[in-house]
Amino acid sequence: MACVWPPQVSPLRGGRRRHGSFDGAHHGRVNLPRVQAVLQGITTYSPRAFEDFAPPDPTCFGCYLTAFVGTEDSGPADAFDFLVCTPLWLGQCFAEGGGPSGASPGPGYAWSSDGRVLFGSGLLLVERWSAQAIHAAVDEQCQATAGPDWGAVASRLGRVLVWEYGYRYDAHVDAHPGPSFPPERV
Repeated sequence: MACVWPPQVSPLRGGRRRHGSFDGAHHGRVNLPRVQAVLQGITTYSPRAFEDFAPPDPTCFGCYLTAFVGTEDSGPADAFDFLVCTPLWLGQCFAEGGGPSGASPGPGYAWSSDGRVLFGSGLLLVERWSAQAIHAAVDEQCQATAGPDWGAVASRLGRVLVWEYGYRYDAHVDAHPGPSFPPERV
């Protein structure tokens, strides 16, 4: 099967919707106040600032970054971690053994029991290092993410970047179940 880009939309699914497009109006609900994700900055695990950082080989690298995202340019922010890497570097992770007993790209990733499949979240694949392109891509995700409250916004952004409080949000939802979703049709 050939790789098709951009991904084709299945006519059976009714098309794709960006996760920031929910307004509630088409579900018969009152429009709620909107909370918008705002990227406040990105840091590296290096003594150098993100803007000044560059890996030794910009075409074959993997490094962890943290995006600080809040609802205002200068208000409190939560951390969202992600691995930015090139396909070449990720391929080397597989070539060097990988699997349950071998190297892993890091937190947020889990090998299948046979060591042939890697599940992951918080992954940004790039052709080569560009702090500007990485910042722009994360900012675009933030701009596309909104919701009725911060928990919803952070949970939605957490589908793409690993939210530091994702486990706590899940525990809260588990402890306080609401109506089932999707709602039953009347």
